[in-house]
Amino acid sequence: MYLHSAAIALVIGWVHLRVGFLLKLFIMFLSIFSVLSVLSQHPVVEIYYENGN
Repeated sequence: MYLHSAAIALVIGWVHLRVGFLLKLFIMFLSIFSVLSVLSQHPVVEIYYENGN
């Protein structure tokens, strides 16, 4: 298990270094947008704002 995790981490790091800057930027913005959209639909956020915090 640990050997596979290390191998996957090395492959991801190697691919990340080979990818261009614009693709990294696009993936970063896509991941930020997806995280914000998922969190905005979560009921905890609505409860937080209803309590006046």
